[in-house]
Amino acid sequence: MASAKTAVNTSGEDKQSPTTLVSSRERAYQSLFNAWQITYDPKNSLTVCEQAQKQGLLCHEGKGTLETLRQINKPVLLRLIDTQGKDYYLTLNSLHGDNVTYAMDNETKSGDINEIIRKWPGDYEILWRLPKEYTDTLKPGGSGPFVTWLDKQLASLEGKKARSRLKNIYDEEMVKKVKTFQTAAGLNPDGIVGPTTIAQLIIKTGSDGPMLDDKKGVN
Repeated sequence: MASAKTAVNTSGEDKQSPTTLVSSRERAYQSLFNAWQITYDPKNSLTVCEQAQKQGLLCHEGKGTLETLRQINKPVLLRLIDTQGKDYYLTLNSLHGDNVTYAMDNETKSGDINEIIRKWPGDYEILWRLPKEYTDTLKPGGSGPFVTWLDKQLASLEGKKARSRLKNIYDEEMVKKVKTFQTAAGLNPDGIVGPTTIAQLIIKTGSDGPMLDDKKGVN
């Protein structure tokens, strides 16, 4: 990828043929994978998410606002719409205040995030990683190092310090907190912690991996 930073037009209107549109998305995926120091091959028969999974990461697609992106605090692929109503893609790599650095068409560019947001309908894609402490779905009464990780994430959401525990037991107090979180995230509030709940926790706390704003404190 070219490394020169340039403040340029983000309209993407000179890239409208079907072939170029596909390439626009593929280049955005390549930039997203590069941010995590893994490789995306558009010629590979595996899907984007399958390629990510083989390299230890998982995919998440969502819809949100600028505040969502700040909260997730991860490199993120965005689908934009130009003035002709056609799609094009870019990957945000850093976001400090309103100053953004992004990758588009094999170039690293910079500008004002609000210029991008005006063309963004809210669709985003990110990569994320299961915590190393996770080995299997955690159910009430379970134990192990993953309970400590979970405790830290819940405490971060509450703006509190993690509880001091000796046995790392997924007790009734934590189960109640998880159910409350699951309800707020639109998940089934069953108190069971698997990849879906973990993904939402990581998205909400911005923990682990490369960050858009590396000055934000994470656990």
